[in-house]
Amino acid sequence: MDWNNLKAFEAVARAGSLTLAAQRSDMSIATLSRRLEQLETSLGLRLVIRTPAGMELTSHGRAVFEGMHDVHDAIDALLRLSRSLKSGDAVLPVRISATETVITTILAPAMSALRARPGGASIDFIVSNDNADLTRREAELAIRLAAPAQDTLVAKRLGMVATSLFASPAYMSAHKPSASTLQAQTFILYDDQFGDIPETVWAARHGFAERAVMFSSSTLAMLEAVKGGIGIGLLPEYLANRHGLVHIDFPTPPARVLWLVFHKDVQAQPQIKAVRNWISESFRQALSA
Repeated sequence: MDWNNLKAFEAVARAGSLTLAAQRSDMSIATLSRRLEQLETSLGLRLVIRTPAGMELTSHGRAVFEGMHDVHDAIDALLRLSRSLKSGDAVLPVRISATETVITTILAPAMSALRARPGGASIDFIVSNDNADLTRREAELAIRLAAPAQDTLVAKRLGMVATSLFASPAYMSAHKPSASTLQAQTFILYDDQFGDIPETVWAARHGFAERAVMFSSSTLAMLEAVKGGIGIGLLPEYLANRHGLVHIDFPTPPARVLWLVFHKDVQAQPQIKAVRNWISESFRQALSA
């Protein structure tokens, strides 16, 4: 789309006529008219109606005109950013894509360690259960449960996350669960939002899904439910231990590998390297506690 065509449309929309728009802008009536037609053709929409009183916006035209405010805001922000970058004043935040659990329980609590480092970077946490497209620069760094297949991406192993069955002290006192009585207990398990992940396959194989009183894709929600004593939950060991939950001795699902993923183009940037090192150290401390 030609930005000049949008500018012509905006001039006409504000003026209400081609004549007045031409007087207020540096475009002739013929140029304004031609650009309007080009814009309507490219959008496939009728934006204006020519009347004896001037140019009247259609409903589509009003919607596009209102959307122009967002375009101007974005352009103004881009110009401010470019000026700051040119002067060397701006330091862009490093965007990290990860699940809410990883951000809330591992990275956010460790921010003071990052800020204490010389030239500590600012961070933009992107909470997502989906893989950010690093090739399209949706984030600089991503934490994933699978190494990427793309040759343009680099993956560094952060550690293993083990999950086990846990219950609150109150639940343990009331129900006294053991490996031999688990089929009579109630459970809090992951739902099937992510497909047949090891945790859901394991729970189904042992028949625990049939006894579940709560399913969720949120580890933090499951944690709170287990702490509330409504059942036995399948939780990351580092997180359950941190909250004083009681481990139930039972064969566990396979541990999962966590990966720090980034694009080859950014791996040598000092700011990115500093954040990568901080992430690695944060995971080492959290998973070994």
